[in-house]
Amino acid sequence: MLRGLYKPHEYGKVILPMTVIKRLHDTLLPTREAVMKVAKENVAKVPQSATIYVLMHND
Repeated sequence: MLRGLYKPHEYGKVILPMTVIKRLHDTLLPTREAVMKVAKENVAKVPQSATIYVLMHND
């Protein structure tokens, strides 16, 4: 719920990015397991970064 966290004129700054993230998540969901498998297989080949860390610890 946005009430209390944001003022009404700020709702658009939150709703649009969250909508985009949700749609991206839903689009990628069918291939999540395959992506996680490839990421785990290649983690030693890729420099450690925040993105890889999140992928590897998002079980």
